[in-house]
Amino acid sequence: IGTPSAALMKALMISGSDNAAGAAMLDNAWGYGRADLDSVLMFAADSRDLALVENSQGLVTGDLVDYTVQVLSSSIPLKIALVWTDYPGSPSAAKAIVNDLNLAATGPGGTYLGNVSSAGQSVTGGSADNTNVEEVVRLVTPAAGTYTLRVSGQNVPFGLQPFALVATGDLNRAAGFLTLDKPAYGPSDVIGIRLEDATPGLVSPVVQFVSTTADTESVTLSAVAGGVFTGTMPLLFGVITPGDGNLSVTNGDVITAAYADASPVATLSASALVD
Repeated sequence: IGTPSAALMKALMISGSDNAAGAAMLDNAWGYGRADLDSVLMFAADSRDLALVENSQGLVTGDLVDYTVQVLSSSIPLKIALVWTDYPGSPSAAKAIVNDLNLAATGPGGTYLGNVSSAGQSVTGGSADNTNVEEVVRLVTPAAGTYTLRVSGQNVPFGLQPFALVATGDLNRAAGFLTLDKPAYGPSDVIGIRLEDATPGLVSPVVQFVSTTADTESVTLSAVAGGVFTGTMPLLFGVITPGDGNLSVTNGDVITAAYADASPVATLSASALVD
C-alpha cells in the first residue's frame, strides 16, 4: 500500500496496543492501551503475523463484506481492529457519529462483536457499537481455527464509507485469501474475483458461487502473478439455468463465493449483496 489512509494507520496502532495492567479492553483512562509497534509490525522471523485490508470502495447501509483468517494456536493474542474516517458531524448533534459500521468476528468460540468486552477481552453476546468509529475484537487465548471477519454498513447516510481492517496473531501465512471486488452488485453486474494462494503447483483454482435464489455456479480462475489468480462471474436476473456460467440472482440476495484451500486445508469465503 503506497499511501496508507489515516484509518489504516489508526487501525495498526490500535491492533498493536497492549492493555495496561488492570485496565479494560476499552478503558476511559487508557483507551485501547499502550502503543506497541512491535506487536503489529511483522518481520520475517516473527511468530506473530499481520493481515490488513484497505477498503477504499466503501459500504452503504445494508452492505457487508467478509474476510477470513486462519489462527494456528492460542499462543499469541488475536487482535482485530476496524477503523473508518467518518463523514463530518454536526457540533450540536447529541451523538457525533454519522456513518456507522459494525465489526463481527466469528470463530470456533462463537461470534464476537466489536467493543463488546469483559475482563480485558472480547466476549460473545452484547449489542453492536453505534457510538465509536473504532471497533475492536481481542481474544487473549484464541481457539485455533478459521475466523470470519464481517464488516457491515449499519447506518451510512453519507456513503460510500471506506474503512481499514487489521488483524494480528498467530495467523497462517500460507493460508489463501479470497476477495470480491465490491460489497454489493446490481442484478446484471459482473463480479470480479481475486484469490491469493501460494500453494506450489496450483494452476487453475476453482471458486464456487451460490446465491440465496438457490443458483450454484463455478468459475476457474487464471494466474496473473505468483500466487495471484483472478476471474469473473456474470450475474443474471431471472430464471435459474444450472451450469450456464451465470449466477442467477434477485434483489436482496446474498452471494457467497467459496474456495477449498488444499494447504492448509480450509474453506475460504467471501460475500456480497445484490441491490
